Amino acid sequence: MTQFHLCRGVLQLQDELDELQRQLDMRRGNYGNSLSSVKMIADAFGALVQAADAVEGRVRDFITTADRMMKDPQLDSRRIRSVNYIQGRAQR
Repeated sequence: MTQFHLCRGVLQLQDELDELQRQLDMRRGNYGNSLSSVKMIADAFGALVQAADAVEGRVRDFITTADRMMKDPQLDSRRIRSVNYIQGRAQR
């Protein structure tokens, strides 16, 4: 993985985390007013949890790869600063 790919990965993960946050914000406080709507909200929340788990796996893979790259003496690790930012956002 090159630094270019790493930066693209950072941007993609940021977009995915933003989308998960948007979906969570939309559902916050919205519990429905009938049994069918509550079931629909519960299903949507289950799908959101699955999406969050998938993003979490990609974040872990990304961080592992970035850590390996930062230890590579041929690369300028000062240019790889977004790793801590992504890791912090994923832990929220």
